[in-house]
Amino acid sequence: MSNILVVDDAALNRVMMMEILKKNIKDVSFLEATNGQEALEQIYEKEIDLVILDLNMPIKDGYEVLKDLKNDNRFVNLPIIVNSSITDKEKVKEALSFGAADYFVKSQKMEDMEVLISTKVNNILNYYNHVKKMADAKNKLENDMNIASIVQRDFLKTKIDFEDIQTYVHYEALNKISGDLFATAKYKGNKWILLVDMKNSSVSSALLSLFFRELFMKHAKFCNSASELMEKLNFEFMKLMSDIDYVFFSAMVVLIKNDKIYVANAGSGTLPYIFSKAFIQEVRANGRMIGVMEDTKYSQVEYDFVKDDMLILCTDGLFSKFLDVDLENIQRTFFHIYDKFYKDDIDAKKLTLNIYNEFLDKENGLKDDLTIACLKKI
Repeated sequence: MSNILVVDDAALNRVMMMEILKKNIKDVSFLEATNGQEALEQIYEKEIDLVILDLNMPIKDGYEVLKDLKNDNRFVNLPIIVNSSITDKEKVKEALSFGAADYFVKSQKMEDMEVLISTKVNNILNYYNHVKKMADAKNKLENDMNIASIVQRDFLKTKIDFEDIQTYVHYEALNKISGDLFATAKYKGNKWILLVDMKNSSVSSALLSLFFRELFMKHAKFCNSASELMEKLNFEFMKLMSDIDYVFFSAMVVLIKNDKIYVANAGSGTLPYIFSKAFIQEVRANGRMIGVMEDTKYSQVEYDFVKDDMLILCTDGLFSKFLDVDLENIQRTFFHIYDKFYKDDIDAKKLTLNIYNEFLDKENGLKDDLTIACLKKI
């Protein structure tokens, strides 16, 4: 049922308009106003789908109503048809410039008026109902995204409880939810880290990354190497996703054990870095993305990780200012950060924020989800 507000100071005009529309349009109900002030009160208080508005009225005329509604964000999409005896082109133009959807001259013949006004009203109501449905769908999607964002943030902790490793993680979603995920686990002295980088910021990407996290938590306790765990995760993921084609994403698994780190890389183009007292080094590990082949074999690389060393992990959202993932520029920037900021007493949070500030394109902002994680051996 659509609610139509008929605004005219002449009772006969209101009655004629309502009779014409009742006769030619189904599922409509009517409200009446005798001037612009009454019209605005009805619009503010009730659910109105269309306004048919006279221009020359006492107290508040139609032009003032149009101006008031145009300046109120709540009613920018409310359709208004002006029905007036004014035929001056400049006045008609003025009414349309104030937001009227259409203009109808009262002096039309009755039979013409019946056809034209009914057609105009019917077309505008159909369009407005479509716009409302689209807006409702958008609001529902935004609400779902807000809920998903709250749930996801609960999983994504910025501080991790490793007794001999200080950790700080910075997340930033391109939209409300992120396809990135950072997770940790600890079993029998093995400290595990998972970094996932989905390629878009959709609800499905967030759900897939959380699902992959559950696989990680389940299988980490039974594995003894980063490569073994990555192979297990890839195999189990592909088996469970066998009915879905072409789900590919990058991931990185890190195992910290004693004074060593072991890294297996599944398609990530952003290499980790280790800052140590003596030097900075890239953690060079390569491998196919998750979801390409069930039997993919992954290698792992091994590095020393001793007191005051820092491991930096990130997703490619950090490099938004580069047109492509430019490894040479990235390497140069990390070496600059090492020279400028790395000291024995710098903590994980401070280094994370320094990395963020050095890389982020402050003018154009993010172009992808971003995760930066810094881990310091203490």
